[in-house]
Amino acid sequence: MLFASAGVGELNNPLGSITEKGFDDTFNVNVRGTLFTVQKALPLMKDGGSIILNSSIAGVKGFPGTTVYSASKAAVRSFARTWTAELKGRIRVNVISPGTIDTAIFDGTPQELKDGFVSIIPMGRMGKPHKIATAALFLASDDFQLCYRHRAIRRWRHSTGLIENTNLSRRILFHFSSCTSSRNQIGPCV
Repeated sequence: MLFASAGVGELNNPLGSITEKGFDDTFNVNVRGTLFTVQKALPLMKDGGSIILNSSIAGVKGFPGTTVYSASKAAVRSFARTWTAELKGRIRVNVISPGTIDTAIFDGTPQELKDGFVSIIPMGRMGKPHKIATAALFLASDDFQLCYRHRAIRRWRHSTGLIENTNLSRRILFHFSSCTSSRNQIGPCV
């Protein structure tokens, strides 16, 4: 299994103030870094392996001031679609597109901007990185072995995530439980 997760970018940089350096820095890490990480790892992967890319809800939904970051995460989603076709029958490729996660990308970000992101989250708080790890492990597991080219949009705390199977043009709902129990459950909603 390969989990490719690269994420840097300016989250408060509206169109008109974007610099070439800011664009290059973001695309070099988020897009170029992901591409060459996967390419270097590919010869080491066995048939039946799994590549999981970490994108962002920003690659699906536009947020003010995130033009470059959002475009870089949309490119990661595009990698998943393309690589699924290229690696068909050999290696599964999935992409996770989480909502706002409490990581170092928010270091130095103005509190009002953070509060704006939190205000659109139903549970009123940012997600935690270990919840992404739980979803990635599920996507890499034998329980998810027959599925590929999906994207998981995470919602937090007893909410429904969307894993969209782009091959079958149908949607499968999964429950991502973040209960306080010792074991997180991820499985089909009933």
